[in-house]
Amino acid sequence: MITMLLGIVAGMIGVLETLLDVVSQQGYTPTANLDAYAAIVISALGIVISFFARRHPKTSGVLLYACGIGGFIFAKWSYIPPGIVFFIAATIAVFFDMREKTS
Repeated sequence: MITMLLGIVAGMIGVLETLLDVVSQQGYTPTANLDAYAAIVISALGIVISFFARRHPKTSGVLLYACGIGGFIFAKWSYIPPGIVFFIAATIAVFFDMREKTS
């Protein structure tokens, strides 16, 4: 559950931060080019992947790592906050078993 929430928060931060950087043209993503669109798509993909974290935590954790790295490649320094949250969510998903156990 925490992995899903962290993934959703990271994706929303990534989308909003990239959009604000493009609109204000003051950040490290100065123009609306392919890199900015790719960062937005990766953030949205991270939101979708986080919904699968309850059933497939290991797979979604690896994909959330990829979203964090991919966002940093495309959006550079402005993607550090969502990238860190993606890494935290991915680490929880991969290394900790957070699935609900039935009795």
